[in-house]
Amino acid sequence: MNEHVDPSSFGEVVSFPSRSTLLDLPKASLDTEAALIGGVLTQPHILPLVQHLVAPEHFAQETHATIWRTMLALAEAGETPNLMRVKSVIGPKLLQTDLGGLNVLQYLASIAKEACTPGSAEEYARVVQQFWQLRELAIATADVREAASFVPSVALQAIYARVDEIRASFVTRKATSYTFAEAGDALLERITAELQGTAPALAATGIEVFDREIGGGPQPSTMLTVAGRTSMGKSIFGIEAAGAIADQGRAAIYHSLEMSHQQVAARLASSELERRGIHLPYGQIMRRGGLTPKQAEIVAGVVHEQRGIPFRVEDGGKRTIGEIAASSDRLANHYARKGVPLGCIVIDHAHIVKPSRAFRREDEGLKPEPSIATC
Repeated sequence: MNEHVDPSSFGEVVSFPSRSTLLDLPKASLDTEAALIGGVLTQPHILPLVQHLVAPEHFAQETHATIWRTMLALAEAGETPNLMRVKSVIGPKLLQTDLGGLNVLQYLASIAKEACTPGSAEEYARVVQQFWQLRELAIATADVREAASFVPSVALQAIYARVDEIRASFVTRKATSYTFAEAGDALLERITAELQGTAPALAATGIEVFDREIGGGPQPSTMLTVAGRTSMGKSIFGIEAAGAIADQGRAAIYHSLEMSHQQVAARLASSELERRGIHLPYGQIMRRGGLTPKQAEIVAGVVHEQRGIPFRVEDGGKRTIGEIAASSDRLANHYARKGVPLGCIVIDHAHIVKPSRAFRREDEGLKPEPSIATC
């Protein structure tokens, strides 16, 4: 890390990447970008909290992008990306580069004074990323607005593919690294907590044989694939599992690619009534004129009782995996803000999920046949 950064990689303080002469990009929050960088310069332990959210290309200002890239390189080399080290890596020549009345040294010192706190760093990082997403959405339609002629279907396909990619960029997971000793210690801590009865309880699906086979219930960060022939009950299985997990106070997000939200609600109501000894089949509930006034009142009662469970139905076919991932992340964050942990994400009829981009060969886009539940 003794190499100096090329001065040409720095832009002006308020410059934007010029990707189109006719494109009016949404404004960026340069103060937010500066505060995030200042936070890392003065409190380097912030970087691991946000580096999975923000990449250099997310910054609208090229100066900020270069500083962020330098800090990432320092961290990757095992060094501390503080103000002193960033100054030494950038080098004396570049530090004197004029940035609208300030040289780089003065600019680094100024943003260090306006640093964000560790507690607010993640929110600042998300704002930087979201402004980048807005700019990318504008860029995605630039060719259509500038072109004299184009094929609408081809243009839409390209735009939708890019939108999928941008939406999916909301889905982030912090990368972690552990030595075997650290991983082993964590395993033993979990085993000890289970033996002492202090381990967090797993949210069970309510299907005893299934729960027993998978270790007591769906494990965190685990994908479970349920396979079977047509009309074997895969959808019912997914609804039952998601409903049981929601009843235990965990958020259940159910992506139904064929059934409507009303059908999902009818299956949940029928199952709950069956457990109470009241036999009202799903088909009878959905059939027009299938219920007597008394039966309708019973269904209304159980539906009312279930209104408060954290169960969300996302219905509609022809959805891409990028759309499903983005909406799942959005809903999971929505529940997390309410203090409700995520229990499961169920994708019913996963075999009809569309890829997020066009493929050159048919085999590149092949998808698994059975329904998939990810918990």
